[in-house]
Amino acid sequence: APRLVRIGRAPTPPTGSSLIAAVAAIKSMQITVALAPRDAVALRDYATAVGDRNSPDFRNYLTPGEFRARFAPTRSALARVKAELLRHGLKPGGVTRNGLAIHVRASSAAIEHAFHLTLIRTRLRGGRDAIYNAQAPAVDASVAPSVQAVLGLSNLAVMQRLDLTHVAAAK
Repeated sequence: APRLVRIGRAPTPPTGSSLIAAVAAIKSMQITVALAPRDAVALRDYATAVGDRNSPDFRNYLTPGEFRARFAPTRSALARVKAELLRHGLKPGGVTRNGLAIHVRASSAAIEHAFHLTLIRTRLRGGRDAIYNAQAPAVDASVAPSVQAVLGLSNLAVMQRLDLTHVAAAK
């Protein structure tokens, strides 16, 4: 059996939430497999330089194609991750323009099997139902260095709009 590596941590449900179902049966979920950049140090340095007024790269932004050529995983690394997803019964979809993510749509059962985790349905204190992964996702050790995260396994947190200009204008 291949050795598995857990990627990240599982979220903790908030206090006051109550279990609805130990297994969240969902026909179709969209998740995103975030890929590790080819050279994380060079990416960090570029991100710092593009925001530094004293840098020759200040505001010298890259197009998605330029970014992909410079920082995205190699084609072979991308192919290995896609093959691993297929091996576990998932169907990888498109890759983002910057090359750092693969979209995947599958049933919750397929996702649970592929990433060796359990998805749980819970009711939050405010009455909203949510899904979360009880374990961090696991991938085969051979592709673990190429996988940075698996996004979309939980909807405990809700995106909040931070439109401060709009808030200030309303006062």
